[in-house]
Amino acid sequence: RDDVGEVLEDPDEFTANHAELGAQPAEAVTALRRGEFVAGTVKRFEPRQRRGMAESISVQMRDARGAISEAERQFSAAFAPYPGESRCAKGIERFDVPRVHGAQAVEIRHRVNGAAFDATTIVFTKGAFVYQLRASGAGIGDRRDELIEAARALFERVPVDHPRGTP
Repeated sequence: RDDVGEVLEDPDEFTANHAELGAQPAEAVTALRRGEFVAGTVKRFEPRQRRGMAESISVQMRDARGAISEAERQFSAAFAPYPGESRCAKGIERFDVPRVHGAQAVEIRHRVNGAAFDATTIVFTKGAFVYQLRASGAGIGDRRDELIEAARALFERVPVDHPRGTP
């Protein structure tokens, strides 16, 4: 996707090519506008050695209340299949993310076209910002500790007061 890594300030643009922000893009745009979306960026990481991917998503809302609402929406979206994709969940496990205040995390094991597939999602807020870390692919659940460590490092590194417009 061409916009990966760019800071986008339009909620329509931001959600257009990022299904991980919600299975229903129109609803995601409405929620972002309601929470007074300021800017967002998505960084995607694809391994060279195996299949799967990881993403780091940062969203700035007008204030902490908007960020909390957006974090709830993003976490709920983790449970929904993408448009046109049928998923049959084989297991859902919520888990803790130590030392990341207020983090919500889930690992969903399911089948896509008969193949086993894991999706692990961690969402947390800090001030007016929402952070989502995702990893998905066959066997990705075996690497949950790495995603937890990445969330912890991000939480500890990011100050509460970012300069405006820099998620």
